[in-house]
Amino acid sequence: MKDVLENGIKVLSYVNVEDFPEVGFGLKQQKFVLGDEGDPNRPLFLVTRFPPHAVLPRHYHQDVFMDAVVEGSSNIAGEWHGAGTVRWFPAKAMYGPVVAGPEGCTLLEFYVNDPGFRTTLDEDALTDDMKAELARLRSRQS
Repeated sequence: MKDVLENGIKVLSYVNVEDFPEVGFGLKQQKFVLGDEGDPNRPLFLVTRFPPHAVLPRHYHQDVFMDAVVEGSSNIAGEWHGAGTVRWFPAKAMYGPVVAGPEGCTLLEFYVNDPGFRTTLDEDALTDDMKAELARLRSRQS
């Protein structure tokens, strides 16, 4: 398969995530920004891959967003959502932890813009393992 077709059309795979950046908690994620360069209100499209049984801490995002489970399953608030599920989240709706199923989970996520994607963790809900992972991520960023 070609990576770029005529007229600049890009072709990518969300199945092969080896080149996706690792974003913590075992997740790999590729972010695509849509719209004109320099526009702070460009929408975001993300592909996020959870390995089997990965746990993402309880958190919220600044603005409304949607995701779609396209492979595997994930659990939020005791309810399992499998492939074919589309979820809509209000702005600043606290949710999680998000737990991937035994086969992992691949999400397609749609955000209003980068400020809307900004994540706030529920610090009171973090386990010691989650705190250690966050410390590792922060040291890697500095």
